[in-house]
Amino acid sequence: MSRVVGLWKEAAGEKIGQSLADPAQYDNLFPGLKDAVKTQHFLEKQSHPIPAAAAASVPGNHDRNPMEEMHAAEAAGTFLYATQEEDSEFVDAPQQPPPLSASARVTIDQAQLERELELDLEKVRIEDNVDPNDLNLDEEELLAD
Repeated sequence: MSRVVGLWKEAAGEKIGQSLADPAQYDNLFPGLKDAVKTQHFLEKQSHPIPAAAAASVPGNHDRNPMEEMHAAEAAGTFLYATQEEDSEFVDAPQQPPPLSASARVTIDQAQLERELELDLEKVRIEDNVDPNDLNLDEEELLAD
């Protein structure tokens, strides 16, 4: 997060950048953030595939309280939160995509494209005998849904 806040500060300019608080430096301005991050790491470690046969016995997410589960696991000693270096997991993306090799480029056959378009248009039926009295253009009914 500190890395992103630093980028925001640079992009926002000096005056606005001074008003942006970094959670790592001012944790009192972000109550609950540390517990939320710890809970996220706890849930990531708990994530595993569940067999379909066990789906009925697994509590739904709406029935769970992940923060309480994380605190209980900490108290039991089964979960230990270790802070990680933020920048170690992020790698900046290249600014421009690598050029496609000649074999990766898709060539479009214009003649084939025209044939496919003609086939699609043959399947379209447009009736010339549309009676305008059969059309219901009442705005209230159209907008009711």
